[in-house]
Amino acid sequence: MGKSSTKEDRSTKRKSAEKLKIEKVKQSTEFKKEKSKKDKVKSEIKDKSKKDKKDKKDKKDKKDKKDKEVKDKKDKVKKEKKDKTTQESLLADHPTTTGNSNTPSGWNNWAAAEFDNDDRKQKFLRFMGVKPGATSNNKQGASPFASAITKEGAGQIHKELEKQFGAGIDQRRQGMRGGLGF
Repeated sequence: MGKSSTKEDRSTKRKSAEKLKIEKVKQSTEFKKEKSKKDKVKSEIKDKSKKDKKDKKDKKDKKDKKDKEVKDKKDKVKKEKKDKTTQESLLADHPTTTGNSNTPSGWNNWAAAEFDNDDRKQKFLRFMGVKPGATSNNKQGASPFASAITKEGAGQIHKELEKQFGAGIDQRRQGMRGGLGF
């Protein structure tokens, strides 16, 4: 009798241990299911918040882009108006062309400048970058401005340059030197 009761006790203990294991497994699977449900809910909440943040950012970016475009358009219009008024005022103050659109008039009309001979004039015009076909056929009197160089103006410039040169030579002789290696 003693042996059978111990066998029964052992078998009942095994059965109870197996039941406990089964219950633990069930509990762990239920726990895992609940955890996975909670994780799903959390991930849905995170996804929703991320989506909301992204939507807000997209809306802000669109608004900023639209505001920038409007500002750029306004700036462009202002710049065009400013350029137009500047050009109009310059044209009103200083007419740049006479009847022929290729011939400039004004203080920088180098083609109308007077020189001792024609070779010297051509050399000067080449130096200034005036193209050979762009010389002025107009009389100097047709322009509202005086030419850049007249004979009297060239003579006066020559005299002033001579005077400055002489003053520089005198300073060098006196030993007074001033900057830039002079």
